[in-house]
Amino acid sequence: MPGMGGAFCTWLRAQPAHARLPVLVMTSLDDSDTIQKAFDAGASDFIAKPFNFSILAHRVRFLLRARDTLQALEASRRNLQEAQVIARLGSWELDRASGFALCSDELYTVLDLDPLETPATVQRFMQGVHPDDRTRVQQGIAQAIERHDALDIIHRFLTRDGQIRWIQLRVKFEYDADGTAARSYGTVQDVTAQRRIEERIDYLTRHDPVTGLANRARFTEVLDERLAQHQAGTLGAVIHVDLDRYQRVNDSLGHEAGDALLLQVARRLAEALSGNARLPGEAALAVTLARWGGRRVHGAADRPAVAA
Repeated sequence: MPGMGGAFCTWLRAQPAHARLPVLVMTSLDDSDTIQKAFDAGASDFIAKPFNFSILAHRVRFLLRARDTLQALEASRRNLQEAQVIARLGSWELDRASGFALCSDELYTVLDLDPLETPATVQRFMQGVHPDDRTRVQQGIAQAIERHDALDIIHRFLTRDGQIRWIQLRVKFEYDADGTAARSYGTVQDVTAQRRIEERIDYLTRHDPVTGLANRARFTEVLDERLAQHQAGTLGAVIHVDLDRYQRVNDSLGHEAGDALLLQVARRLAEALSGNARLPGEAALAVTLARWGGRRVHGAADRPAVAA
């Protein structure tokens, strides 16, 4: 428009409701400077006068289809971002030549990193991997590249305040003509909650719910391990402690009193074993205290325990 210099288009683009509105500039000027100014002002396309109305109609339909496609892509991106937030899942892709990665916003949330202060490099992300897991992760990546295979590994990651998060890392690789890994992409997912549930389930299957001691199954596992590791010329002991008239406590005072008695016995045995389960001049013995069944408590050591 005469005297406007693209000001109206600039104003239109600044309105939230019209930020993605297709703008077709019709001008009698077709020099490159005018065209550049139109696009700088936010134009989607231009057409020079005089123009053919049939071509103009096709041009408008094309812009509307492009607008609809862009809106669909934006909706898909928002849905993907929301799904990643719900799943505690971050995505990334890495140019292995430069070492820099393109990361989703949720990746920084999952790993508790500041996107403004964290360089998107392999080295920086690897620094957050728990020191005890770092070598295993690096070896897993190297082996996956060597085998041209995908990687799926769970490891610990340290947050900025030193807390541990369990991360499931999934990676796929793309190779150049020489078979060198040129690009990789994948996801990181926070599986800390699932890991804690698994650990809790594992704990409950191996421990007595009343005393917290190892249960019969765990005691048997430990005993088998100790027997397999037993060296000729050394001694081991299995000590059985039975509580006489324990049923009377349950019958007369109730199961809560019976559980309290078991807990006290377990605590005293644990204290006695931790303080005295060693021979003169030797290190503390490896002792496992377990509850065998409903009325019994067992202790097992790979050498005689001076407690029973």
